[in-house]
Parts: sequence; structure tokens; C-alpha cells
Amino acid sequence: MLKNELTFDVIKVLKETADRFQSELFQRVRSQLNGRDIELLDYVFERYYPKDEKGGRWYDPYHILFSTHFAVQLVKTNERVSPLIIPSIISHDVGYITLSEEMKENWNAAQNRILHMQEGAAITAESLVYIGGYKASETGIIVRMVGGHDNGYLDIETRDPDCLALRDADRIWVMHFVSFYKDWISKSKQQKDISLQSLYGSRWDRLFNETNLFFHTSLAKQWRDRQFAARWQEIQSDILKDENSFRQYVEQHIQSELAAGRG
Repeated sequence: MLKNELTFDVIKVLKETADRFQSELFQRVRSQLNGRDIELLDYVFERYYPKDEKGGRWYDPYHILFSTHFAVQLVKTNERVSPLIIPSIISHDVGYITLSEEMKENWNAAQNRILHMQEGAAITAESLVYIGGYKASETGIIVRMVGGHDNGYLDIETRDPDCLALRDADRIWVMHFVSFYKDWISKSKQQKDISLQSLYGSRWDRLFNETNLFFHTSLAKQWRDRQFAARWQEIQSDILKDENSFRQYVEQHIQSELAAGRG
């Protein structure tokens, strides 16, 4: 399908659905965190993503919660992954609140990726000092990870296992339902109606084949494979044929994902 074939506002439906389920996902994530990470999550959302106020990109709160939910499970199932990826993923995209609306819209530009990491690292340091509970050495690690979490997209490689685990937690959002379809709309504006199939194919090539972008943990690969299978089935089923079908599908899909512990 091409964007010019749509009969309704996809972004509007995605926003409304994300808003509807965000509270449930927030409480689920919060219930799995330890004391200091709870304080950080509460602080970040109260200060930078208050309800009904613009902060960052419209989907950032849901992205943060989804990726934090994944990070918690990754830490539980992989003893080699540091728990510090959890406060890092909570804070990783907060730097977008400092960018102009035009820069937020063009978030894929290299200079905007760099700026949001720089600003995010500074905000993260301030947040960690404010709430307390993290050692100086831990704060340094968290700030460093936030300050370089998008380096893979800039062809800056790392071998640090915690940075790679953080990348997995961040990148697992890429093929999430909300992310995939909002990116399609965005790319359609830039590339004159790129098809869903073309976007799917390019994501497959990048997330399976590009060294700097593929996943490093087995849990991320499992989630990735499930996401790709779901997106392909949706494309074949033409869930975008009308607004009611799309709205019903996305709500049922996210409900089932939440019930399965994936958010």
C-alpha cells in the first residue's frame, strides 16, 4: 500500500491508541523496577513527559516504556547484562525535548542524533544527581551509555557488552507496531509514497544484515523475529483498508502483546 491510497489519518489512530495503553504499560514497567529506578522513571515522566503537555516526540513516552520493559526482561534472563541498562534506557531519548519541532521531525539526520545524545547525557546526569541513589561510578556509566546510544547509526562501533545490550533495548522499538507505521508515514512524506513492502524490506536488510544495526542478544532476536512476522502478516492482510479495521486491529494487537509480556 502507498500513503496516497489511505482514507484516514494513521498517525491520529496511533497516537490515540498509544495514549490509551500508556498508563497500563507504565504501571506494568514500574512494578518491575527497584526503588531507585522507580524514582528515576517517575521523575523523568513527571518532569519531561507530563500528561497533556508536549515533551520530546509524541511517541517517546511509549517507546521508553516499551524498551524499558524489554530491558528489564533482558537483565533477568541474561546475567552478563548490567542492570544499569535500565536507568540508561529510561533516560536515553530525553534529549529530544531540547530540539526544535523541525529537528524532532527530522530525527534521523546525523546532527540531530548527535545533539539529542549530547543533551540527553547532560539531562540524565542532572536527573541522577537530583534523585540520588546511584554511585558516582554508576552515574558515569549511565551517562556514557546515554551519550552514545545511537552511535551505531553513525557508524561508530563499540564492543562494550552493556552498550550493545542498550542498543538492543532501544532498537527493539523499530519494528513495534506504532513505530513501524508512524515511520512509514514519515518516510512517505520524504520519499514520495514509499510502500509498506519497501519499508519492510529495507528494515529487514538493515536489522538482519548491517553489522552496526543487527541485534546482539538472543532475547532481542526473538522479539525481532516475532515483530517482523506480525508486520508481514499485517501487510498481507491489508489492515489499512479503512479506519475501523485498523483501529480495531491495533487495539487488539497491543492488548495481546501486553498480555504476553511484551508491551
